[in-house]
Amino acid sequence: MTKELRSRTSRILGYLWGGACLALLVIVGEDLHSCLTKPEAYPFGAENVSIVYRDLPTYVGVSALLALWLVMGITLAFFVRHRRQGSLTLFHALITLAMLLVSALPE
Repeated sequence: MTKELRSRTSRILGYLWGGACLALLVIVGEDLHSCLTKPEAYPFGAENVSIVYRDLPTYVGVSALLALWLVMGITLAFFVRHRRQGSLTLFHALITLAMLLVSALPE
């Protein structure tokens, strides 16, 4: 019973993480669309900002990498059925949360 409950809980947490990745993917897509339609609203080339804002191609490239990372999380959560799926999803979640925390730190 406990093994079945643990498996079900792991699956539910995986689906929740997949939903979070999907929401983040929508946010990244909207931000990229906004950047491409109104590039003057972004501080490209300004001093004392992240290297991501060096120029438009760099920003688009980083956004594309982030989108691919989130698609990998969605794929892990919804489509991969492996005996280590819970560990892989947890590893993906921890790396994603670490990336978010590092990006929120002041430079």
